Amino acid sequence: MLAVSFATLSRVVACIGGVIIAAMSSPVSAATLNVDPNGQLMGASNVEIDGSFFDVVFVDGSCVSVFSGCDDASDFIAFSNSPALALLEQVFLDRPFGQFDSAPELINGITDESSATVLIVNAPPAPGSDTIFDFAFALNNSGNDTDFAVTGSILPVNADTTFIADTTFARFTPSISPPAPVPLPAAAWFMLAGLGALGAVRRSNRSNGVSST
Repeated sequence: MLAVSFATLSRVVACIGGVIIAAMSSPVSAATLNVDPNGQLMGASNVEIDGSFFDVVFVDGSCVSVFSGCDDASDFIAFSNSPALALLEQVFLDRPFGQFDSAPELINGITDESSATVLIVNAPPAPGSDTIFDFAFALNNSGNDTDFAVTGSILPVNADTTFIADTTFARFTPSISPPAPVPLPAAAWFMLAGLGALGAVRRSNRSNGVSST
């Protein structure tokens, strides 16, 4: 009887554990989008990047105009290509109120109907230089099969996206109101209790000379 109880309990705990692991590894939820009355995507809040939350706005111009001179490291957040991937996975999505993947021209600063290149500058150029080497970009093509998060190589500080139909800047700042941490699911406590029960059954089996397999 003890052997049967142990096997049954093992299966129950395994099932619960699978549910909990699946919940904890589920995809990141989409960010909250900032859409103007004309349906233009101006930015988003609570974009999750590497476990932290950021707000983003899409702004046309040059690095000099968008980042207050493009010469102070405090105006930038040191990312790699993580924010570009976050934009593609959490922001540039087709929603009931806007097809922001299928219609990239709905992104502020983009007028091209086939693709959007959104630049993310990670750091200013070296003193005396007019070239940015540390940046990434999200390439959002119409539809989601050919989107890319790419690390850039050379970007002139005065390159102005105002005159480029398919390119704009993304300016990130730490989220003003990040979401509250998600509490441990109640099922997790049941799982822990089940694991304790398994241990008790094992000890009981050993003391009675009964196999638990």
